[in-house]
Amino acid sequence: MDTNIASTFGKIARFDLLRKLFPNSTLFVSRRVEEELDKAESGKEFIKKIKKNVKVISPNKTEENYTEDLLSERSIGKAEAECIAIAKYRNMLLLTNDKIAVKEARTAGADVMDLRAVIRELWKENVLQKEDAEALITEIEEKDNIIFSGKENIFRR
Repeated sequence: MDTNIASTFGKIARFDLLRKLFPNSTLFVSRRVEEELDKAESGKEFIKKIKKNVKVISPNKTEENYTEDLLSERSIGKAEAECIAIAKYRNMLLLTNDKIAVKEARTAGADVMDLRAVIRELWKENVLQKEDAEALITEIEEKDNIIFSGKENIFRR
């Protein structure tokens, strides 16, 4: 997952939802995501929650090269580029709420889900009832200053 998704779930202290949605998976952030979190750490309790709930992985040489290619060709953050490279080459699912990163991940052939898709899956997989998912959206909007437009589309069958 990238910095923005990690921050969202850290701020609401709900990594348990991701573990329930992906029960056979380990939650990872890349080395560059960890660096971004370290820069923001001073006085931020939610950073400690993130670090308790995720493992850090470093890119291999192929992934480093692909990260540099993305950075030279695209307008994308270093952490997002690294996450895309790792997801692509390790066949991992990338969780991001960065629209550019979603687009670039899809272009690269990496599996990717944004925050809306995560909430939708939490509801579809019965991890959360609709009312609880709606409450989660409200909590995210309040604690992470994210605005969900077209919320009703999340709950379309």
